[in-house]
Amino acid sequence: MNWNDTPRGRFMTTLLQAVAFTVIGSEIAIAASPDQWKGLAIGDATLEQARAALGMTKTESLTRLITPFPIDQSKSKSFTRVRYLKPDGFLGADLFFKAGKLVALYLYPSPDNRIMMSDLSSIYDGAEFKPLGGFGDSVTFTITERTVLVAVVSPVRGRGVAQLQYFSRTLEKAEVKNQTLK
Repeated sequence: MNWNDTPRGRFMTTLLQAVAFTVIGSEIAIAASPDQWKGLAIGDATLEQARAALGMTKTESLTRLITPFPIDQSKSKSFTRVRYLKPDGFLGADLFFKAGKLVALYLYPSPDNRIMMSDLSSIYDGAEFKPLGGFGDSVTFTITERTVLVAVVSPVRGRGVAQLQYFSRTLEKAEVKNQTLK
């Protein structure tokens, strides 16, 4: 007789599958991605996808990007900024769209979602964060093939991250792009 042919065997098999799914699902949820947030991929997501994922907002404006990371200033003008107040775990999120695509994202962690600079590598699945020149260790960054992720530390938060900035690599200055993707 096969184990799955008995009621107890079917119950135990179902229980083991549920536990395995929960554990594997939890591990996947723990690691954040430097290329996306809430399923919105930097460089690919549209405003409609952002609205579907986060809901409607009344705060849309034209603006320019301000960041410590060296981006091409000719590409940093006239973005559509969509602001969401208090998405899960954050005080706010600013999404920047150019030509209909999400090209930058700023997240502001809430005090109860304390992200420490020392935890960034483990949060972002082993990504190596380096200090951004001229800012000491107050601003660090990591680069993937598609995205630059900048973390800005708040001295009043005891080395906690005050802002996370995601950028499409299409916004980088050419000389920076050539040096950093090694």
